[in-house]
Amino acid sequence: MVVQIGADISEPLDSSAPATLHFEPLAPQYSLAALNLSIDHYRQIQSLLTKKVFWHPISLGTLVAINSWPIYHAAKSRGIEMDFFEDWQLLFSDAGVMAQLLAFFMASFASVLLLAKVLSFGAGAAEKGDEIQRGAGEVVFGINLRQFMQTDVDVKNSRKNNRKLSTQQEEALELASKNSRVVIYRGVPIAVVSVQEVSTLPEAEEENKKGNKDVVHESRQQQHLKITALGARKVYLKTGIFDDLVSWAIQFAEAQVVATSAVDGSEKKPAVSLDVECFSVDKPLLNALRSSNQTGQKAWKVANVKKEGILGSVFGVKVLTYRLDIEGKEGKLAT
Repeated sequence: MVVQIGADISEPLDSSAPATLHFEPLAPQYSLAALNLSIDHYRQIQSLLTKKVFWHPISLGTLVAINSWPIYHAAKSRGIEMDFFEDWQLLFSDAGVMAQLLAFFMASFASVLLLAKVLSFGAGAAEKGDEIQRGAGEVVFGINLRQFMQTDVDVKNSRKNNRKLSTQQEEALELASKNSRVVIYRGVPIAVVSVQEVSTLPEAEEENKKGNKDVVHESRQQQHLKITALGARKVYLKTGIFDDLVSWAIQFAEAQVVATSAVDGSEKKPAVSLDVECFSVDKPLLNALRSSNQTGQKAWKVANVKKEGILGSVFGVKVLTYRLDIEGKEGKLAT
């Protein structure tokens, strides 16, 4: 196995290393770092979902209502009238009463927090992270990263031995080098992005289920790309690192337009779309898309919105698919 660089994404960087930042193609030595960064992205979203549910007015209102009952009961049992401030002072100065109220508050706080955690799993963020982990990143990078890290690139470039890379290894290297990038800072990967081609758009598949074959046929005449992997160390999110990742994805999509035009020999560039799935709590990604709209000539638009169960209907959590039509008209980013 090739020695892995920056596999532990919680480990501090070497402060003595040169403070340079650059993009590199995904290579075998970055396999574990890329895998962990892509999984951690969904763990960060899962944490944000829990906070969203817990700090929602419904949750806080429930917490207040639960804790109001023991206070009222303690006051009533001691004959305290709610209109007299002195009586309330006497109640809360009782160490025994305060110990009981504190214990009840801590228990109710933990219960509401646990309920928030359970409800937040309904959005599917944790499930996506688990899917990436089980498949060693193949679902988002197009290659099995645990197999990819076994690829000794030096074999390919060495003239001193007769060993050769297998066809599968060659294809994996080519795909990783073309479609995925890691951001290197102080010699360690701190972010990752990958763009993969999808056969048809999600809405076209829905039309296919309804029997509308024309929509599916039209969809397959175009090239559809999707940002399948995206992630960065949490400490660097506020630096605008997602802006750089989204910019690279757009440049990659634009390059596919040019490449396809060259192959077809057509003066008219073919239509290419670029999708990215975004949870409504994922502010770093949302801000990056807005920033892209302000600086670019094209605009992201909402192509699909999903509201999952109680999280969507009660707590307002949405999973949005944003789409950038490379040859599309300008517009504003919806929220």
